[in-house]
Amino acid sequence: MKGNLQQHEILEKELQRNYDNVQAYVQNGVANVSDLSTVKVEQLKAGQQKISLESTLDAYIRMLSVMTGEPLDKDMTFVKPNPRNRFNISYHQPSRIKDVQRAGGSY
Repeated sequence: MKGNLQQHEILEKELQRNYDNVQAYVQNGVANVSDLSTVKVEQLKAGQQKISLESTLDAYIRMLSVMTGEPLDKDMTFVKPNPRNRFNISYHQPSRIKDVQRAGGSY
């Protein structure tokens, strides 16, 4: 999510450069005001997307905080786990089924 926010900042800077360029084009008679409005609309959409990304990140952090019982905030650095380090757990191990059956449960 933080990576998405960083990419989004790059997008916003690029849109601002485009706006500045089109504004200069309008002043020089090369572009229309409608072209400037089009870039402004894209800037507004980007702003809405940024708010959505920030809200989603905040919700994920709060959810993780509740699940772990640890206080977390958005300034923390989160590391994506390596899928190769996952435990290989088999829930259908024959020995486990026999243990459950011996304990009087069903599997």
